[in-house]
Amino acid sequence: METFQLDTFTITLDKEGSREYAKVSYPIRYGRFSEIRSPEYVLQYNLNGEIKCIQGRTQSWPDPSEWLKRTVAND
Repeated sequence: METFQLDTFTITLDKEGSREYAKVSYPIRYGRFSEIRSPEYVLQYNLNGEIKCIQGRTQSWPDPSEWLKRTVAND
């Protein structure tokens, strides 16, 4: 896992998620992914560079615990 800081952005490459399944009420990330954190958003990408999930961190975001997830059908 490599982490880079650029102004207000934090870029983490090859972040490893959980290896075991757990039934919990919050989202758990599985497998490997990359992440970009800014004051406004958290963006998580798969290894192909496609967005997997987005979380807003501003007051205009409906709820801080809500994530948008891209499905296999790109919905």
